[in-house]
Amino acid sequence: MADNRRVAEQVAQAYQDGDPEALVAILHPGFVAIYPQSGEVFRGRDNYVEMVANYPAPPTTVVGSGDTFVLEGAISYADGSTRQPVAILKIEDSLVVEEVSYFAEPFDAPEWRHLYVSS
Repeated sequence: MADNRRVAEQVAQAYQDGDPEALVAILHPGFVAIYPQSGEVFRGRDNYVEMVANYPAPPTTVVGSGDTFVLEGAISYADGSTRQPVAILKIEDSLVVEEVSYFAEPFDAPEWRHLYVSS
């Protein structure tokens, strides 16, 4: 399972470096990426790699174990907006077979919660 962590870290590094071609070796040919919020489903490694080539650098922090890992981070778009993405990776036989990604807008915390927050 240590190999799966290495694979997840390679995905994060490829995203951070803006190197979609590095994904070719670690994504299963039948890879599927799902973006539930927009309803998009990207089927096939090559199709996804082409899409990523036109995308700002996504998440870079890796957490998880076994065959499921989560990438987290922040994306700054050309229009000045930001998103905090979470990508859930499923890894089988040292290849990523699926990624489900959610993109959240940052928001201000409500005043009532300040009593419960530690700094």
